[in-house]
Amino acid sequence: MSISTFSLPLNDGDLFDLHEDIILVAIGSLFYGVNATLSFAAIYQLLKKGIWNSKPRFILCIVVAVMLSLSTVSLVIATEFPLANFTELSAYNFGVVPTLITRLKIALDFIQRLNYPINDGIVVWRAWVLYPQNCVVKAALVLCMVGSVAGILADILFGVVYTLRDINAAGKELHLMMAIPLLLTNMVATALIGYKTW
Repeated sequence: MSISTFSLPLNDGDLFDLHEDIILVAIGSLFYGVNATLSFAAIYQLLKKGIWNSKPRFILCIVVAVMLSLSTVSLVIATEFPLANFTELSAYNFGVVPTLITRLKIALDFIQRLNYPINDGIVVWRAWVLYPQNCVVKAALVLCMVGSVAGILADILFGVVYTLRDINAAGKELHLMMAIPLLLTNMVATALIGYKTW
């Protein structure tokens, strides 16, 4: 079954939005290049030291590969988003394209947030290893991780609700639910690592 479409002219606001999307994808690609370079360097160093004779190095190598994969998927979706947006602006597809844009937005928000608990998990794990017998420190780290995961899940759920309601809805204030627990977890774990190593 074919979907009939017809083209519409783009106004100045539409062109500005497309220009903005292209710039965001270019900046994201630049950061992805830096991320990929550092990830490959980390994987190379871990392989060079030997991952088969060390369980922590093996797990860290897998985690770095997973994080790079999530970043790759995120970049692909972020690149597809302006293309779908352009299709929506230039043609009416009887509701098919807006659904695609909504799905892409939800998928992008979800994939981008998956790296946050993994990053926090690495920092918490390093602090955890330095305090093997301290139950208070371990309880604080577990509490911080639970708060971080809860903040991320809440941000994802509210983001999905806002996107389904109105894809252009702001909801920026909700990102504090995610950012504050993540920041607190990083600060606590880094302070514990710093205290123990110095």
